[in-house]
Amino acid sequence: MYQYDFVVSGGTFDYFHKGHEDFLRYQFRISRHVLIGLTSDGYAQRKDKRIQSYIQRKEALEAFLKKEKVTKRISLLPINSAMLPSEWEKQSIDAIVVTPETADGAKKINEVRISKGLSPFSIVQFPFTLASDGKPITSSRIRNGEMDREGNVYLPKDTFTKTFILPKNLRGELGKPFVPVTEDFALWKKGQKNPPADIITVGDITTMAYNRAFGNQKLSIVDLRVGRRKLFRSLSEHTFPKQIRIKKVSNPPGTITSQMLKEIQFTLQNKAYRFVICVEGEEDLAVLPAILIAPLGYTILYGQPDEGIVAVSVTENAKKRAQKIFQQFITR
Repeated sequence: MYQYDFVVSGGTFDYFHKGHEDFLRYQFRISRHVLIGLTSDGYAQRKDKRIQSYIQRKEALEAFLKKEKVTKRISLLPINSAMLPSEWEKQSIDAIVVTPETADGAKKINEVRISKGLSPFSIVQFPFTLASDGKPITSSRIRNGEMDREGNVYLPKDTFTKTFILPKNLRGELGKPFVPVTEDFALWKKGQKNPPADIITVGDITTMAYNRAFGNQKLSIVDLRVGRRKLFRSLSEHTFPKQIRIKKVSNPPGTITSQMLKEIQFTLQNKAYRFVICVEGEEDLAVLPAILIAPLGYTILYGQPDEGIVAVSVTENAKKRAQKIFQQFITR
């Protein structure tokens, strides 16, 4: 027997994840009928342009509802604000189901109802589902590249206190390009209609070419070497923009140090500036932590010796592949 006959909830449901599943399953358990308000593109993307389209989010929701075999008990409608659409006031709603993040919005809805002489709704709060680091699973954390949709954090906190050493059996694997190689930088550049955004360049030749073409990258990682031979005397030979900030990192060959991890994380979280990390040692392995730390939607450019340029899109699949490789490193 259900506790309620009719409840309502709202949300963006971006990058539909385990927390969303738990939130909805709770509503299916307590109510005979559930009305879900799905935020429109205009409303949702005011907060973050990276939020998936209404159609994408609606399709993910519908697929889940179908899998749960509850489609006959669910109504799914668009909403354009944090307030309930006025036409919903005619519905016989018993309660609003919220998370800690949306509880204040429900209180405001009740305040408006009371001001209109209407009865307030019961407010039922469902707790956040926690990720592997004990913090809530949220769509923004997924977009920011911190975790997958099950709440598995790509790089746990203690990762940033360790040095990781490349085992011999992985050298061949890391010698392969992450994605198909483009013949050269000029050919890759030709395929870009506008100056690309959210770019990380790794390696001196790639960085120099990118500086000449665009110079708008968020982060460059260089070691002033090409093929382990020192080719540049200083960063000034790269003609970086004057406003770029320089960080120096010690990172011996065949390793990813905690300092490298921390600086990549710091530079990508600091939205106010663009950075270059100048490595004392080698930057060859920096592509791996860059993929694991960068937000979804970034592109990482690096050179493949004697082949061309590699442009890795930071996607959920790319992160899973990088994590699988990284977990095989030896820690110190």
